[in-house]
Amino acid sequence: MNYRPEIDGLRALALLPVILFHAGFSAFGGGFVGVDIFFVISGYLITSIIIAEKQSNSFTLRGFYSRRVRRILPALYFVLLVSSFLCLFVLSPFDGRDFWQSLSATIPFASNILFVVESSDYFELASEYKPLLHTWSLAVEEQYYVLYPLILLAVWRFGKKQIVALLVVIAALSLVTAQWTAYNYPAVGFFLLPARGWELLIGAFIAFYFNKSKPCAADIIQSKILYEVGGAVGLVMICSAVLLFDKSTPFPSLFTLLPTFGAALVILFANPQTLVGRLLCSKYFVGVGLISYSAYLWHQPLFAFTRYYLLSDLSIVQSMIVIALTFGLAGLSWKFIEQPCRKKSAVSNSVLFSILIAVSLMLFSMGVAGHILKGYQNEKLSLLADYKRNIFVDFFSEIIQKEKVQEKISERYAVNFNKDSRKKILILGDSLSGDFLLAVTLNAKLLKNNEFIRQDLDDPLMSSFLEYLMKSVDMGSATRNPIKNFNNLKQLIADSDEIVLAANWTKATAPQALRLAEYLAKDNKKIYVVDAFRIFHMSASSFYFANSDLPMNELNHFMYKRLSSDYLSVRDHLNDYFYHQKNLKIKLIDKAEFFCDFNRATCALYSNNGLPLIFDEVHLTVEGVKYFGDRLENSGDFVR
Repeated sequence: MNYRPEIDGLRALALLPVILFHAGFSAFGGGFVGVDIFFVISGYLITSIIIAEKQSNSFTLRGFYSRRVRRILPALYFVLLVSSFLCLFVLSPFDGRDFWQSLSATIPFASNILFVVESSDYFELASEYKPLLHTWSLAVEEQYYVLYPLILLAVWRFGKKQIVALLVVIAALSLVTAQWTAYNYPAVGFFLLPARGWELLIGAFIAFYFNKSKPCAADIIQSKILYEVGGAVGLVMICSAVLLFDKSTPFPSLFTLLPTFGAALVILFANPQTLVGRLLCSKYFVGVGLISYSAYLWHQPLFAFTRYYLLSDLSIVQSMIVIALTFGLAGLSWKFIEQPCRKKSAVSNSVLFSILIAVSLMLFSMGVAGHILKGYQNEKLSLLADYKRNIFVDFFSEIIQKEKVQEKISERYAVNFNKDSRKKILILGDSLSGDFLLAVTLNAKLLKNNEFIRQDLDDPLMSSFLEYLMKSVDMGSATRNPIKNFNNLKQLIADSDEIVLAANWTKATAPQALRLAEYLAKDNKKIYVVDAFRIFHMSASSFYFANSDLPMNELNHFMYKRLSSDYLSVRDHLNDYFYHQKNLKIKLIDKAEFFCDFNRATCALYSNNGLPLIFDEVHLTVEGVKYFGDRLENSGDFVR
């Protein structure tokens, strides 16, 4: 296979948006599509190599996998070793355990499966602080590399037309899977091979096209205009996806056709004789493309550890420093690790594979141990000063205590209101509505004269539920978490005297909640919208403070500075709405007012007896829900 410098240039075009997206530059909201471009490139290159070697009778599985090992593992393992070292000193035990889990799953290239099992959302806030989140794409590619050559070998004797026909069927099924999961099980679609395979197969089809024995019309015409236009259209399609897509775009789905077909057009038509080809063949694009693999490996850990160390979003200057460091380390990795390890003359198979096996066993063992020992929690806590050790929030014990309390009141979860004189209050929302239920049911005074029923309705469902109420849309076909008995929920709304909407609102879902509140208030019911109150992970923040030189009287101010900037913008939006709205039946319960003093820039997230009130970004501890319930009762703003 002849070297095509424009492919390296296309790699650079895939890499840069990914890095800028993870750096937080809003203009590159669809930068994540760079991974999809990488998939198309990989499918093209791997298939081209296999076809060439099969035609020359030189293809062997041993040789194929040996090259993959030399290409992928040395640089990856080096980044994993450095990341493991940083984890020991930077991450809190809770987030450390998450890291060690990811590490142990990365070694067998199963981290994408782990993220699905954990129900991870690639675009959630916490993803910005996960050093190994990006390994999901490596897992997808390696799983593809294991299966794809075996499929080709099994059907090679039937001829290329039959092979392509089979791959078309597989690609079509994969695309259908992607489209369906995007709207029903987004994490499954995003992370797993069945919904991603079609992207790699697009590249495979290009390889078969270039290898065909009979030329088609495009080859006969050899029109310079055709190649100029084809390459330019492909470039525009890629750039459009980068600039127009964002976190709300269902992905992968039919939307993914835009960047992947764009990449296909560039591979098909861009060559050194075209304008786009010359651009991609420039030394700058080719240079970035050559180190793109190492840069991809380095960028996520560097961004995640830097954000975690600062416990805040990065400024433009800080982001640029991290980007510069990414390319600096990538250049070194490429020169001193990637290049030597790809040459048998520099490192023999026996030596390299022995080292890689030893390192993989060590990393896997460290990952398993880190998970079992809860992120080496006891070891890390033993290093803290005695007077600061008590402020550390033990996420693991707090969640266990809360689950026990939830089990004790499980009998209070009813499906219909009782026919008695108590006021009927319906609580709707995600897990934060569960916190609200605990807060009111653990308060004897609030529980005495009121009956509470909670129904799960996470915030992405708010707009769909409103649509159902207004137009009788089938929730089962409209959402990924259908309300199985939505008629009963409609009856609960009719039977209730007051309704509480509580969820982890975002910029996208807060307006939906307000529209739902306005609709529900039409029946002359009192509607409460409960603000989320989101900080940087409490366990991580408390661990950071415990390791710092800050005096204890700075704790409340320190916690105030950990308030999420996204949350503050949502809070401003809600407060602005309630300041201007005229419907007195809709009220805001600003949870932050119960915990923080915005005039003094402090947040008291510990009770008077020193117990934490929050254990993660948004969820309250047992002590926290009791505190919140007492403040609700004393405020008089709720169920007078």
